[in-house]
Amino acid sequence: AGVFYPPAPMQKRAWLPRNPRRKKNLIASVLLGVLIAVEWGASYDVFRSQPLLSPISYWGDAQFAAALVSAAKRGDFVPFFPKALPSLGAPAIANWDDFPLNEDVLYYLVGVLARVVGTFGAINLAFLFACVAAGVSLFLVARSFRAGLPGAFLAGQLYALSGFMGS
Repeated sequence: AGVFYPPAPMQKRAWLPRNPRRKKNLIASVLLGVLIAVEWGASYDVFRSQPLLSPISYWGDAQFAAALVSAAKRGDFVPFFPKALPSLGAPAIANWDDFPLNEDVLYYLVGVLARVVGTFGAINLAFLFACVAAGVSLFLVARSFRAGLPGAFLAGQLYALSGFMGS
């Protein structure tokens, strides 16, 4: 018969990955996210004259997005339920079910955040998070395709702050 060897004891995993490439990617992702957040704040003048709790834009869909977030904040807008808002459309009720909206859950989550920080603060934080997530995601995808660290970092930074994210 064979010799029985007991299994080796499980070792505790550190919070940083053991693979040096993954460790570099994690550290670079955090640095990229912080850099994007600082650049975003500087580009929208959040640090000086434009406080985070005031609207960044009044153009395009900004007013509609603010109305959706405000309705979610009040509890009138809930995902997967009819969107009939008694607070709008006086003397009747406003009905937002006449067009499809595929971002119900996102607007609802921003509305929940708005209960804590206010409507415009929640919209601005969600926009900041979207820019950071886009940049870090592009960085990680580029790194998974074996792109160099500086090129992937620059690509993530440029994509996060491109006009596409702000329009």
